[in-house]
Amino acid sequence: MSKAVELAGRKFSRLTVVERVCSTHEGRVQWRCVCECGASSIATGKNLQSGNTKSCGCLQREARSKATQANVKHGMCGTPTYRTWASMLERCNSPKARGYENYGGRGIHVCERWKEFDAFRTDMGDRPCGRTLDRIDVNGNYEPGNCRWATAKQQSRNTRVNRYVNGVTLAELSESTGIGYTTLRARLEKRPGEDPTARPVRNKSSGNAANPVRLPAKQRELI
Repeated sequence: MSKAVELAGRKFSRLTVVERVCSTHEGRVQWRCVCECGASSIATGKNLQSGNTKSCGCLQREARSKATQANVKHGMCGTPTYRTWASMLERCNSPKARGYENYGGRGIHVCERWKEFDAFRTDMGDRPCGRTLDRIDVNGNYEPGNCRWATAKQQSRNTRVNRYVNGVTLAELSESTGIGYTTLRARLEKRPGEDPTARPVRNKSSGNAANPVRLPAKQRELI
């Protein structure tokens, strides 16, 4: 087993490590910490170093308090817009939240302005029916200019696993050219530098090549 990294004296967010204490049943080293609020807590070295544990719990309590205060102020608790805002804060700030590893766990944050519900609602407006909050840059933060109320179709296309050709997803390219998504993907994987729409698509029923559908010149410049 590798030697545990010495953390005593180091600070992680609101926590300052004081001393090493007993390990967990799984063998993970635990450390006694003092929070900026004055409370003492125990955390594993793994959670401290990964950022999963940032305080004694006061950060979560403050977030809940802000949410409660916001509801008293505007009476919007329970509305689609408010639930979206609260979920945004939770998945970025609480390691126990569903999907945290894809948001706060990989460095996605909520800007300071949007930690207040009224400011978020002023910038984004009320959530339209059938739409959800979407970050335009999936690696960017929740902040003005990088968020929109998106349809389910837009959401499904705007993910880190999508394939793009000159800023256009393969799904969108398939719709505009009539060439099957699977065919386009196979062409890109086989010949990464080639325009995937350049070659004709064969008509399986007749064995003849259909008229090729090509990208506009501007989209063919870079693949």
